[in-house]
Amino acid sequence: MNNLLVIVSCGSRKIWNQYPNAGPTPARNAYTSSVFKVSRRYAEKFATRWLILSAKYGLIEPDFMIPGNYNRSFYDADAITVEQMRIQVATARLADCDTVAVLGSDAYWNRVVKSFEDTGKVIRHVNGNIGFPPLFQRLIGGLIRNNTPFASK
Repeated sequence: MNNLLVIVSCGSRKIWNQYPNAGPTPARNAYTSSVFKVSRRYAEKFATRWLILSAKYGLIEPDFMIPGNYNRSFYDADAITVEQMRIQVATARLADCDTVAVLGSDAYWNRVVKSFEDTGKVIRHVNGNIGFPPLFQRLIGGLIRNNTPFASK
């Protein structure tokens, strides 16, 4: 698929849970859950560009340096706002893509949809309502094996 932007959710398990002294780490290596790892494989296979959606930092590049452990969700009062994410979308020219693919829960999906409002971009929720990790991994692993970014409807 041409010019596909993939956005993956970050996850609560991070490298500092296992290695507390890991220090600043690129985002691509900071998140360590099995769901993140399969999402990263998907993004690296299909995306023209991919980003990680963090409730603390918003839409970040895989090489973004995360200084240390944190715990933030979109249910927290100090989570990044949709308005801040809209600024990120505009500043980083994220709407220059043809399609946006989102891997993550409904909370992440809804933030992405609101952040790209008024851009006219096609936004697809890759995993839909499949969030249970073994089912998620099976779905995404199958898409990778079949070399297709989206399940047929």
